[in-house]
Amino acid sequence: MKKGIWISSLLFAALTTWAATVTDDFNRADTVSSTDTTLIGANWAQSGSLNSRWRIGSNTVYSTISADPGLMYNTAQQTIGGGNGNFVVSVDVAAATSNVWSGVAFNYQDDNNYYCARFKAGTDGYQILARVGGSWTVLLSGHATEIFAFGLDTFYRVKVTSDYAYGFTVEIKNLSSGDTIMLAEAFDAGEHFANGYAGLLLNSTSTNGTEFARFDNFSLETASVASTTVADNFDRPDTVVSNDVSLIGADWHQESTTNEWLVNSKTLASHGFEKPVALYNDALETISGNGTNFTLSMDVRAQGTKVWCGVAFNYQDKDNFYMLRFKGGYDDWQLLRNVGGSLGVIKSGHATQPFTYHTDFYTLTVKSDTPYDFDFTIRKTGSPEVLNTVTNGVDANASFTGGYAVAYTDALGYSTKFNNFRLTVATGALYGYAGWAGLWGVDIGAEGDDPDGDGLVNFYEYGLGGDPTNALDQGTSPEFAVVEDAGGDFFGYIYPQLSDPQSGLSYHLETSTDLATGPWVDAGYTVEGTNVTGGALDFVTNTMDLVEDQKFIKLIIQ
Repeated sequence: MKKGIWISSLLFAALTTWAATVTDDFNRADTVSSTDTTLIGANWAQSGSLNSRWRIGSNTVYSTISADPGLMYNTAQQTIGGGNGNFVVSVDVAAATSNVWSGVAFNYQDDNNYYCARFKAGTDGYQILARVGGSWTVLLSGHATEIFAFGLDTFYRVKVTSDYAYGFTVEIKNLSSGDTIMLAEAFDAGEHFANGYAGLLLNSTSTNGTEFARFDNFSLETASVASTTVADNFDRPDTVVSNDVSLIGADWHQESTTNEWLVNSKTLASHGFEKPVALYNDALETISGNGTNFTLSMDVRAQGTKVWCGVAFNYQDKDNFYMLRFKGGYDDWQLLRNVGGSLGVIKSGHATQPFTYHTDFYTLTVKSDTPYDFDFTIRKTGSPEVLNTVTNGVDANASFTGGYAVAYTDALGYSTKFNNFRLTVATGALYGYAGWAGLWGVDIGAEGDDPDGDGLVNFYEYGLGGDPTNALDQGTSPEFAVVEDAGGDFFGYIYPQLSDPQSGLSYHLETSTDLATGPWVDAGYTVEGTNVTGGALDFVTNTMDLVEDQKFIKLIIQ
């Protein structure tokens, strides 16, 4: 009998690229300078005043403006998925003339309403702005991280990341040297624009057709992730000092019966008698879906020296929580876990320069999109400078995956002050089947349903990267073939594997010589290697011999 291999493949996988991406490298034929931005590309439009001329030249976009500002935006995708901040937008910018502001616009509504991040050529200045009703509001401004001027005809990548509504992290990188020139966070307390378009921004004026800047490599990635925000700026009448924290607000609680709190001059103030002095907000927990995804921020002011104060999160009770805190009068900070009343240091350190936390407000921010993994910053309120040298910590003990957010202090007899509490939590599962199933704009049903009638149920569509609403798109299947080799023939089997480490899936093959009765075993093959593609799926190559007359193979993904 001629030997061969019969194949039976059961496929379970997951597509994690729920994000939509729009890119443009402008690598196409040169165009004339014109106010008609459709010459740049089908999805490019200009602000209604038509105050700029644009052209493609040498695979970049040149701009000339006759009124301030000049702005061209891309209509293919809006900046925010699901109406909540979850996007990354970037563009490479090279200014040709000193004192020209250039950068990226985002959440664009119209000529007079949008955000922008920009730098000033020939200087070290940068700004993050909101243009509201035609007037500029400065969200953040500052200078580069060292004595530095943004050079002319040098490309800088301006990148804006938003993982919660109205909050933005801006990075400016010198593409020639690879150095990050500026990294700062900004928050729009006015909450002006919840979505919109992204584009290219130039601020200058010209009467002679001077081309002030070039733009390249526009990119926008958005994620359809809904989120919920709870905020409290304590902007209400003063209250009396009391252990009845319902006077602070309906969602505020404490376990202690002796610690006291009050609202004073539109801030929250503590008066502690027993540690920890902790007031928690139960309107929203710091966990979503099957993985933590939240951003917590609060302004904190220490009254007196040797006082530890800050924010706690994933709060279970007074003896179990995480905490980010600084020490009043010193330059110390700590990221801690408190388990059963015993403190353990996850990360600790000192400020970035000779410095002590004086009686100023400091903004503490904690972000997590992976369980037990936290990014955190401490900044003087209103300043872009990050004061902690280490900005990430992982709890190897995996202590808490959910809980409440807390105003925290160790001060007994002192009044630590707090303001601008804000917690944003993703309300939909970010990982796995549930996140994928919510992307399609319609109810696709359960995992075993087949809404597009193509013979693959939802979970198989999910596993193969298919579209459950399109019968013509069933995704990617494994590839297999008999391969000739100098040492003999063998059978090759290549299957897709999620590149996302948060997929929660494991992959292996099972083989059998009897399809009907088995047994099926995790054996009889060799993993030769994995092709890491940099995309949503990597591909694993397996080989097996041709000794048996027949062999059956299953791909198992758990």
